[in-house]
Amino acid sequence: CDYTLAKATFTEKATVEQVAVGPWEVQVRHSPCPFNNYAKCIAALGLRVPGVGDFTFTTNRRVFLDGVVLELFPYKSGPLTLFAHRAYLLAVLHDNSVHIQWNWGNDISISVPDQYADHLIGHCGNFNGMAGDDLLLKGSATQLAADAYQMAVSFHVDPSSKTFSSINGKCNDPTTTPEDSCVSFPSLLRQAEEYCHEIIASDGAFSGCHNEVDPQAYYDACVASICTCLGDRQCGCSVMDIY
Repeated sequence: CDYTLAKATFTEKATVEQVAVGPWEVQVRHSPCPFNNYAKCIAALGLRVPGVGDFTFTTNRRVFLDGVVLELFPYKSGPLTLFAHRAYLLAVLHDNSVHIQWNWGNDISISVPDQYADHLIGHCGNFNGMAGDDLLLKGSATQLAADAYQMAVSFHVDPSSKTFSSINGKCNDPTTTPEDSCVSFPSLLRQAEEYCHEIIASDGAFSGCHNEVDPQAYYDACVASICTCLGDRQCGCSVMDIY
């Protein structure tokens, strides 16, 4: 299942308040996790840069440009500079204003300047500082999705996209929202809460981080992940790793 993670809606390269901006799109492919078929993991990442090409990055640290393997880094073309290290991949765009970093696993970070406010769409939201409209359906300025799942599915990548053509295969999304295992199995919820409590515990291993990064969202993600994986703690462990 291929989705738009974040897409800049600028139509051409420009300068806004002395900051370089321009069009680009990050796509993500989800597939069943190798350690748990109930959950989805990132199988590949795609980057579309108009005028440069379509890049595909895979979890085995391979980089493709329009289906051809790239081996020499850093790679520079137009507004893009691409670094591929063993620990992470880093794409820098538009005079260092946009940073896209991936750990070849399930941790992706996209950093953009304030000039991108209301000029982004996709799973990451529109970057306008108001969380209430981040569930807007693709192509709509007013219609909110019924839930996060329906919003996510609306950003399914168009089948004509060739970003992931070098690794082939596509999958279809269920038409209805999957059931919440935390609600369906209360005992599973208790198990997940107990395991993930370490993230928010005032005397836990992460307590020194709490003043720097609010742990609540990570705790919630940890609990949801373990429920989705029907109790597999490895799913929660990946969230702890990211925090």
